[in-house]
Amino acid sequence: MNTRFAIPLLCAAAIAFACGPRVHSSSLQTAAAPAPRSAATKSAPTRRAKAAPVGSLSSALDVKVGEQVRFALRVSNPSDQSLELTFPSGATHDFAVRDSSGRVIWRWSTGRLFTQSLQNRTIDARDTTTFDGEWTPPAGYHGKLTAVATMAAADHPVETRVEFALP
Repeated sequence: MNTRFAIPLLCAAAIAFACGPRVHSSSLQTAAAPAPRSAATKSAPTRRAKAAPVGSLSSALDVKVGEQVRFALRVSNPSDQSLELTFPSGATHDFAVRDSSGRVIWRWSTGRLFTQSLQNRTIDARDTTTFDGEWTPPAGYHGKLTAVATMAAADHPVETRVEFALP
């Protein structure tokens, strides 16, 4: 066998396998770095939704509207015992924004790459873990929207929704 071709071919296959499947979209949007806020910028109050406890977890979603829309999914373990969460990949959480017709207009995970390996995380007793995300709405976009936050643990999935408005 000619190793001159085999080794580069094996290296390329390993890289393709490690990267895993990619999400292709005509409107790739990623979370931008927070822009500095000016003193004249007013932000709407933070909207918060609490979900019913899932198993021994409870969750809350905070949405803060300003120049960017900031999301914070807080998942709490109110029990007296630590809880181990199993994630099937590096995609531990996601945020989506839906318009009034229910159509997804933005998804945090679009265009991102995640590891394809199983991982476990522990939430200690009476502790909370927070997942953050940020979206910069298109210029001139306004109206009522719904934020949907999910934690993708295979054994304790969480989904929380909250309505908010862009002025």
